[in-house]
Amino acid sequence: MRVGKNVRQYCRYPINAILTYSAIRISVVGVYKFVFVMSHSLVCWRCGASLAALSLPLRRLEVCKACNAELHVCKMCVEYDISYAKHCKEPTAEEVRKKDEANFCDHFKPRAAAYVAKNEAELAKSRSALDDLFRK
Repeated sequence: MRVGKNVRQYCRYPINAILTYSAIRISVVGVYKFVFVMSHSLVCWRCGASLAALSLPLRRLEVCKACNAELHVCKMCVEYDISYAKHCKEPTAEEVRKKDEANFCDHFKPRAAAYVAKNEAELAKSRSALDDLFRK
């Protein structure tokens, strides 16, 4: 097996975004065999835990080991964007009502930077402003 640029055509996900390929040469009785080891930098969309232990492509009912969140969800997809109609950049995708539950979308591609940390200071400030507003 030759190792070359044609390796990229066998991968469903964008290699530059989430995958790193490394070839390992193994000698078995004088015959060299190349084994490709894939690692990715995916993180959970809810808690930010690393998903490196999971293999790609993600199964529909795959869950995060840390927080038990489903991973085949709109919020974990590269096409997810709240500024678009139906919160999806893909115009032919069917609407999914629950963006944080597993779905059957055919356009799903996992996003490496799916986790967005909450700003706790800003949340506390907003809560205190609401408490002041509705205080009797």
